[in-house]
Amino acid sequence: RVAQEDMTPGQMMQVMSRTAIIVGVHGALQIYGLWMPPGGILIEAVPYGIPPDLVEHYRKMCALLGHRHRFWSSPYPDPPNTIGHPDGHADRGGLGHVAPYRKRAIMKQRWVRPPKCCRHAAWMYRLFQDMRVDADAVE
Repeated sequence: RVAQEDMTPGQMMQVMSRTAIIVGVHGALQIYGLWMPPGGILIEAVPYGIPPDLVEHYRKMCALLGHRHRFWSSPYPDPPNTIGHPDGHADRGGLGHVAPYRKRAIMKQRWVRPPKCCRHAAWMYRLFQDMRVDADAVE
């Protein structure tokens, strides 16, 4: 187990150059897969409601580098396993800037449709949810 917050970027690159499997939540730190030896596996976890075909950054990176990519989308729609932040800032998934009827619809929505841009309210709400990951459920 590696704790990124205790390491410099250089130390992370060294560790990843000797790593066969990276498991993590979708985000910028998965870029360290660039330093993983060919044939490695990157397992990318995303919050409930994000379809696999909408998140392809690391899948493409893995294909280019000869890694295998696995995608795990949380199957749990409700707390305590999935926690949205509708009262947060819009850049972090908050919904205070949308009409109340739209806010309710976004919070009930099970799957996010492809966003037209990165500031799409439903996309941001789902992407910035907190999620509990059962490691045994990740294949």
